[in-house]
Amino acid sequence: MLTVVYAQATASNGVKQFSLPKPSFSAQLIQGLTGAQPSNVWFVLIGSYPSLTDALNNAKTLKSRFPAFQVDVYAPNQSISNYSLVIGANLTEAQAQALREKAVAAGMPASYRTFSNLPLP
Repeated sequence: MLTVVYAQATASNGVKQFSLPKPSFSAQLIQGLTGAQPSNVWFVLIGSYPSLTDALNNAKTLKSRFPAFQVDVYAPNQSISNYSLVIGANLTEAQAQALREKAVAAGMPASYRTFSNLPLP
């Protein structure tokens, strides 16, 4: 069995967008027949900055300080007015909680959340 990994849409400046993962054909079929919603809609956030420059600079610092974590910058959306630093995207709630605990144990302030009305990629 193969595992599918989805990436977030990335702008030319390296900033990603909060969005739902692109569902596989079988997931689309199941969702269409049952109305089931995807469960991998959680994100682990470690920072929020009003300017893109601050977010990019802090992401660079955190990447060097915590090399075990992938730090990405996400653009503001309807729910968050600032740029966000994210270390986990499109996770289940259990995966997000586990990653948050790992980040906190490493010394990072982290939280996890989902957003209503995430757009498709």
